[in-house]
Amino acid sequence: MNISKKIFLYASALLISVSACKQNSKTSSTTAPDKDTCIAQIKKYEIQMKGETQLDNATAVKAIQAYTDFAFAFPNDSNAADCLFKAGEVSTAIGKYPQALSYYQTITGKYPTYKLIVESVFLQGYIYDSFLKDTAKAHIFYQEVITKYPNATFAQDAKAAIQNLGKSDDELVKEFEAKDQKEIKADSKK
Repeated sequence: MNISKKIFLYASALLISVSACKQNSKTSSTTAPDKDTCIAQIKKYEIQMKGETQLDNATAVKAIQAYTDFAFAFPNDSNAADCLFKAGEVSTAIGKYPQALSYYQTITGKYPTYKLIVESVFLQGYIYDSFLKDTAKAHIFYQEVITKYPNATFAQDAKAAIQNLGKSDDELVKEFEAKDQKEIKADSKK
């Protein structure tokens, strides 16, 4: 096949894809989801997840979709940020860390007065620290908690997390054991 035919076929495929996306976006924008239906879906999946002894990935993915459908369809609803937070929690639980980060980032960007804003910032640091092993990014989010919310309980947790960034579990255990030994010796001298 010569180059001009390849370019023509590529351009045709691209044009078909673009027009299909436009048709899908028109369909989805004119058919807004029903709020009660979204809430019913959320409740359905929450009940399923609570009834499971171990979180089922398929149920978790459906729950995340239900949470995000609600949050993005009704961004001004008082429950939108809660849905994003829950989507972040469930995403973390099933190991979808970048997805969880995006939900927490949406919360911090769109809902700065949300009741769990401090937790949303802290959890970003925690995910980078514990799961993605990116201590530089973790430090940024932990420091943000300390700077913006110095009186929050999570500020103390963030300070401790910064002190432990990059340390292995073995190193942490040795430090705790050494600290315990110091306390025992100090208590015996009293």
